Parts: sequence; C-alpha cells; structure tokens
Amino acid sequence: MSSTILKKYNIDGFPYFFFLANTEPRKNTEGVIRAFSIFCKEYPQYNHHLVIKGLTDEILQKKIIACNAENFASRIHRVGYIDYADLPGLYQGAAMLWFPSFTEGFGLPIVEAMAVGTPVITSNTSVMPEIAGDAALYVDPYQPEELVHQADKILSNQLLREDLITKGKKNALRFNWADSVNNLLGIYNKLVRPDN
Repeated sequence: MSSTILKKYNIDGFPYFFFLANTEPRKNTEGVIRAFSIFCKEYPQYNHHLVIKGLTDEILQKKIIACNAENFASRIHRVGYIDYADLPGLYQGAAMLWFPSFTEGFGLPIVEAMAVGTPVITSNTSVMPEIAGDAALYVDPYQPEELVHQADKILSNQLLREDLITKGKKNALRFNWADSVNNLLGIYNKLVRPDN
C-alpha cells in the first residue's frame, strides 16, 4: 500500500478507522462519531483517528458538536471525492472499516475492505451478516459502546486481526461480479420464459 495515496488525501502519518458516510440517517454517522469519542476517552493508549468520507465540512462540524465530540475534533478528518483507483489504498491504510449502518441495500464497502485485507466491524442487522458472514465483528448499531469494544478487540488481539483478514479475503471471493451477472440473467430468463 503506497503512502503516496494517503498523502494525497492528507491522512498519512497516523493510524485510522475508515467510515463511509453520507447525510442519510441509515448510515449512523452520529453513532460513529459518538463511538469514536468514547473510544478516545476509554482507550487513551491508542492514537487512532477517524477518517470520514461523504460529508461536507459544515455537516461534519455540526455532527461533531451534536455528539459532544469537540475534544477530539482534531482527530476526525473528512476526505472529499476519492478517485475510484485510490479507494483500495484508503481501505488498506485503515486499521479497520467501521460500517455500523442501520440498514443497507447491499453493503459493498464490506466486500471492498475485506478484499484488500482490512478488518471490518459492521451491524448485526439488515443485510450485513449475510454479506460479511463469519469474517467480521458485529455490533448493535444503536449501541456505540459495542463499536468501541469491538475496535479494541481487533487492536489488542493480533491473532483475531489476522483471522479476520484471512476470512475476509476468502469471503470477498464469494462476490464475483461476473458470476453475479450470470445468476441475475438466469433469474430474468426464468421469469420471462418460465418453461426453460
């Protein structure tokens, strides 16, 4: 993983958790910021930062204030548009992906992170368990403290981290786009021509 990519987005030189946000409540952005604030208080031995993609500076600042996380604002970073070719590098550079959405249609970032060897913490709801299988740690998205404690597990247990990386890479192989397209075409053909 090239530090050149991280420098391009001004996130080089510190360990970080990666979170892909947007303004939709289902992404649980405030829950993530609350969890990060708790993490910083409970585990001062770590120097991890939180890198958030998908918000404007103004919205991020409002959410930091709403979550009473001003004391740790210097460790919360926003990245704007990311070139698609750079995205794997940002996943790889992260200590882990935080993906505690309330609901998702699919959860592609889970697969993207696992494919490059980044451990994942995600929700125990919606489609996330189906996508992540046994290759992630799970949290109740309504309980920020669970995200905090699962993050500490990964950081403090190298064997667990390595196990998640190995399982994650294997799990990501289940999502081959060519196979998915062929399966989808097969379903359409059966619907259009049920006698086949």
